[in-house]
Amino acid sequence: MVRARKACLRCGNPKEPGSRRKFCDTCRKELPTHKVCSKCGIKKPANDFYVSRGKEKGLSSQCATCLKQGARNSQLKRLYGITMDEYIEIKESQDGKCAICQRATGTARALAVDHDHKIEEQSGLRASVRGLLCSKCNDLLGHVRDDPATLLRAIDYLNAPPARNILKEI
Repeated sequence: MVRARKACLRCGNPKEPGSRRKFCDTCRKELPTHKVCSKCGIKKPANDFYVSRGKEKGLSSQCATCLKQGARNSQLKRLYGITMDEYIEIKESQDGKCAICQRATGTARALAVDHDHKIEEQSGLRASVRGLLCSKCNDLLGHVRDDPATLLRAIDYLNAPPARNILKEI
């Protein structure tokens, strides 16, 4: 099987056969080692920018961090009607931890915005936001269908397991 030559992302010319690089040798020599992000204004290594076909010098205008933050801001606004500043304010009010387990801090994976679907239908996105949870606690609420009675039965179960009465000799 003969592989087709892939084109350079910057100039479109074919690259060397078997090359795994994104740019041809000519364009690689012309690439900058650093670039200033158009959003944050910080000079960063070229590796901090996404490759973008057709852009000048073959790199996106914003660094990867700014692009990700912009995407997260848009997602929070679209799905929950809140801004990143409000997300951070909610997180700080919870001492930077999951509102239920108080263990997860959102460093490895961002805390999820917990919201009440019933309130969302009646009062809108912003009014439905309850707090920030780790994925396990968020899943827990989903499994019990947001039913406080189920959670109270779980507490009773943990405090007085029914098997202990039957297996007293253990």
